[in-house]
Amino acid sequence: MRPRGPDPIPVASERVERRPSEWTDAVKAFALANEADLVGISRLDPLWIYEGFEIAEEWLIVLGFAHDYDEISQAPAMPGRLNAACEVGRQYTRAARSANTLRNFIREQGWPAESFPAPASFPAAHSPG
Repeated sequence: MRPRGPDPIPVASERVERRPSEWTDAVKAFALANEADLVGISRLDPLWIYEGFEIAEEWLIVLGFAHDYDEISQAPAMPGRLNAACEVGRQYTRAARSANTLRNFIREQGWPAESFPAPASFPAAHSPG
């Protein structure tokens, strides 16, 4: 596996059918078992979409990743002290790996899924109000 997670796989031809509550439990359990610290699922609010972009999906899965407080508290970086910057890089890599792994899990179930693991890679706000 690459540091930022697996490449996308094709969507399986057969769909696994589950009740919404079962999907919620399965997605959350999988994400938490694959590096996420928090998982939320929400209906996508069109107000979260940046102007000029479109998202066809109705649902959004949001993953959260904790930073090491001792490392991140050293921001901003100073010459010779890059702990905070390195911690951000570690956690963004972990987030990408987790999001990409979750995307493939959903695709293995026969459902389309995309992952947008970096703040500048998604056509919607990463921190919806």
